[in-house]
Amino acid sequence: MLLVTADAGHRGYSTGMTSFELALAMMRLGAVNACALGTGAGATLAFDGKVLNRPFGRAEASIADALLLGYDGVYVPQPRATVPTGTEMPLAYKVVRNSTVTATLTGPDGSTIVLDSGTRAPGTYPLSWTATALGHWIFAVTDTDDLGRRTSADRAFTVTST
Repeated sequence: MLLVTADAGHRGYSTGMTSFELALAMMRLGAVNACALGTGAGATLAFDGKVLNRPFGRAEASIADALLLGYDGVYVPQPRATVPTGTEMPLAYKVVRNSTVTATLTGPDGSTIVLDSGTRAPGTYPLSWTATALGHWIFAVTDTDDLGRRTSADRAFTVTST
């Protein structure tokens, strides 16, 4: 699934796009089917409370339509792709409901390190780990929320020599 926002015309920043130009861009991105919603100054794309584009104007604009996506499971941002040995690696996860969570790291030899576990209230939980053994690591978080729904997220990264 692709979510694409084209900023409206901003002098010195963006010339905007026609519907045809947007259709061509979606084809170049590999879209098989596409649908355009609101256009112009109100076009905004946000994720996790952060606006990802540059909507026109300084105030929020009224909109005629919207596509809103929500999530109830665990969210794990992608860590850096590579990290040198001995470096402190910032990791994090977010839950949006009261949940029982386990956060682990699995090393290149298959060994597992538990970084965090227990019952967590909605919020973001930063973790830290110092990169040790060289190779491919997986940061995994499993979550069972207060409605009994189980979700998980895995993020891979590589530890390299310094």
